Amino acid sequence: MTTICLEIDCRHVFGDELVDFPLLVDFQHPELQEVNVDTIGFTLDQDTTQLDHEVESFDPHEGHLRGWVRIPQLSGTSNTRLSLHVGTLDKKSEPGAVWRAESRLVVHGLHSPSIGDSSGKNTNLTKGSDELGNAWVHLPFSAPLELADTLTVEAVIDDPHPQGETLQVAVSQWKSTSDFGPFAAYDAGTTDGLDSTGFFGAVFDGRYVYFVPQHDLVTRHGKVLRYDTHQSFQKPESWEAYDAGHTDGLNTKGYYGAVYDGRYVFFVPRRDAEQFHSRVLRYDTNAGFKDPSSWQAYDAGLARSYQSAAFDGRYIYFTPGHTVVHRDEVELPPDCESPAVTGMDPNYFLLGSSLVLRHDTQGEFKDPASWVTHDVAGTGGLNVSDYDGAIFDGRYVYFCPLSTSAALRYDTQSPFDDQSSWSAIDVGPLDFKLCVGAVFDGQHVYFVPYGETKTAIRYDTSRPFTEIASWEAFDVTQTPDLHTWGFDGAFFDGRYIYYIPYYDGGDGFHGVLLRYDPGGSFTDPASWSFADGGLTDGLKTVSFNGGATDGRYLYCAAWMDGETQPERLCGNGRVLRYDTTGDDATFSLQSCSLGHNGGLCAALPGPRFLVNTTAGPVSASANCLPSPGRCYLAGVFDGQSVALYVNGQKVDEQQAAGRLVDSRTDVTLGRVLEGLGQCRAKIQEVRITAGVRNQNWIATTWENLSSPTAFCPVVNTSGA
Repeated sequence: MTTICLEIDCRHVFGDELVDFPLLVDFQHPELQEVNVDTIGFTLDQDTTQLDHEVESFDPHEGHLRGWVRIPQLSGTSNTRLSLHVGTLDKKSEPGAVWRAESRLVVHGLHSPSIGDSSGKNTNLTKGSDELGNAWVHLPFSAPLELADTLTVEAVIDDPHPQGETLQVAVSQWKSTSDFGPFAAYDAGTTDGLDSTGFFGAVFDGRYVYFVPQHDLVTRHGKVLRYDTHQSFQKPESWEAYDAGHTDGLNTKGYYGAVYDGRYVFFVPRRDAEQFHSRVLRYDTNAGFKDPSSWQAYDAGLARSYQSAAFDGRYIYFTPGHTVVHRDEVELPPDCESPAVTGMDPNYFLLGSSLVLRHDTQGEFKDPASWVTHDVAGTGGLNVSDYDGAIFDGRYVYFCPLSTSAALRYDTQSPFDDQSSWSAIDVGPLDFKLCVGAVFDGQHVYFVPYGETKTAIRYDTSRPFTEIASWEAFDVTQTPDLHTWGFDGAFFDGRYIYYIPYYDGGDGFHGVLLRYDPGGSFTDPASWSFADGGLTDGLKTVSFNGGATDGRYLYCAAWMDGETQPERLCGNGRVLRYDTTGDDATFSLQSCSLGHNGGLCAALPGPRFLVNTTAGPVSASANCLPSPGRCYLAGVFDGQSVALYVNGQKVDEQQAAGRLVDSRTDVTLGRVLEGLGQCRAKIQEVRITAGVRNQNWIATTWENLSSPTAFCPVVNTSGA
């Protein structure tokens, strides 16, 4: 009988001892060539008791073995020796015996010819792939998948080119409800004794939703409203407001959209009570919300507005909105079809701006060298100006044309100031007139029809941007029983696209949430549906401007109800919330989440672990993309907090309350159940455990998975 001796290097083991650790062995050896895999077994050194093991793959021609061995006690203080024997043994490969009783699912590689659960608990896995070759697995819920009060979800992915802002699910038990879920409403208009009304957009930082100050009951303002998603939506103590309108001695009022870069929230400047401005406001989320020292402002010195922004992980791209020209400076009124801006001096004409402002978040906030501009005028021979919203698809930034129908795109892999990096297309032939906001589902960018515009359009990012054949259009009034139009921003929950209600360009300020199912044709009315949230919890909840999502709930940012239009603006504080899943979700481990979600906000959360508890959703995010290559993700919920680990390191932890929702929903690997969210990386390993894997276990697992031969090398061989 041949014996191959291996030795686990304790320098790669964290903690004093790990019990019943599943060791990965992966090596090639000449003594394994042409042997019968059923004669392979393992023991500890100087012990004849055979260890439980699983052969994942074996090539007898090459002598290459990849398998798993259950180590009863893995020491972190002394090396552990074990022996691989080739000969007549009592124990053959038994996958289920390797994995502890609390294991609920163990899958090795979605791209293998066959798929199975090595925990031995599930046999009805179905494998498939999408048209791009991205693999997925569907597992119907059954008793072996029942979870406890704690949870660990792990995935190993391999992606040579990680791409941000594409929702990608590694493994989840999460379903968007096909029937419209419930709405809820809360009037936050007097939070902390302030006139906290009238907001343009919102952004989510992993716990809090920040609503962007625009115009209150009387005038433009700088009062930021914040909601703690870990607390009850309809309790006043869950809400805070802070007046940042005089930060750093500047007039910091009137903003439009926000960007979260992983630490700071940047508020995009639009207009104060008198004029357009470029005074960027920034809040440090590591410091107190109501502490003035947590807030800073920088004046870029540009007499023009910006309307939302995009973020690529380093640079913030501020979307050019408007500027003005005095009547005495022109012979004829300029050709500008942008909607009128309330409160403008009648001695000035409104003009669309084409000056993109970019900030390097790796530079100093107040250093002028961190700020650059580029005038995109004339791109594609079109009137590229007057934009309202932007989106990032992982490579390109798309700017939403408010009034010119000239969709604009920038290639972030090319120089910012090189005009060849920019391209534009006239989408007017699609009967697309006004647009506010966009959202990305992983393949298509959806541009939101605003005001009088009844046509929704989308662009297929796999096709040439400047060819009209790459675009589709749909008249939303063809939606069965829908009699309104006009939206402002959009959401994507992994299955559905939601258009945020605003107004129809006339007197119709509404609360209709329009929904498209990408599983059906974009031009088929049957793919579209809606729900009217215009009267919720006794409140008039209509006319919103963008919003944000915490992964389960969609929050529509309170703006105004139109009762004082067109004479004057009058904001309100009525926030509308929509529940996308209810009790049909328990967890979702995402290799990449979607930060540009709401149409007028931006973030780049990267990997995220999201759990649905009886107290609401809680998540932890990396707030950056993983490095190219193999990546080990582990999400842990222990009943008191949710944590995310990347390559053995804890990157985020958030307090949590409540118990896991027992959804009994089917489990999917590589995509959202019945939806999109395809994982573009190769998924090499997935584990679901009804229990807590601690930091030492997770760190040791990564050491083992990242380099099996260094973790447990062959030290000698003997034969008989």
